[in-house]
Amino acid sequence: PKDLYRKPCELRCHDGSCIRFRNRCNGIRECPDGADEENCASCKRTQFTCQSNKKCIDYMRRCDGDMDCEDGSDEELCEKGCKKTEFICNDGTCINFSKRCNGIYNCLDKSDEAFCPS
Repeated sequence: PKDLYRKPCELRCHDGSCIRFRNRCNGIRECPDGADEENCASCKRTQFTCQSNKKCIDYMRRCDGDMDCEDGSDEELCEKGCKKTEFICNDGTCINFSKRCNGIYNCLDKSDEAFCPS
């Protein structure tokens, strides 16, 4: 007999388990194998991408003294003390935030053009 009370599987993990579709690409691994966090779109230009799980956090939370990424990558290379209106390149230098994802490499390490929406 068919189970009328069981909800249909919205998103199936590689191991066969099911999760809600709204939990896909939210930066939290609901699937045991992390399938729900695979092939996710890159973060918006106003967001920072955490290194370990590619979670997106608002850039204002980068270098604010609180670890918002599981791996703490949002608090790394902050010693130069960039302003809230500046983007912190991976090498620690600061550029105006308006130069992030503008199609021009402004950071020597090219990190200002990484993970930009296409």
